[in-house]
Amino acid sequence: MIGNIKSMLIDYSTISREALEGLAKEYVLSKLSETDSEIDLATWTKQVLSMIKSGELLVEYSEANESVYLKTPEELLESKANDSYNASGHQDFT
Repeated sequence: MIGNIKSMLIDYSTISREALEGLAKEYVLSKLSETDSEIDLATWTKQVLSMIKSGELLVEYSEANESVYLKTPEELLESKANDSYNASGHQDFT
């Protein structure tokens, strides 16, 4: 891993309801475009919460910037694959 930066998955059930709703709302807002003028934020947030509970979205803590993100399993696999390459572009097998 580059610079020993780590991330870890967090079980959503260990996060307070308020914090989880905040993550879901932030995720929805991050996916909107400038042309999305009329959205039902509450409904979309509930859908994201359902996706978290079903495992379609996972909670990841990044040590690099001390932040929490929602990611799909595919996004996590992609970021882990990218982490396996060092700065010179060669795969790091250590």
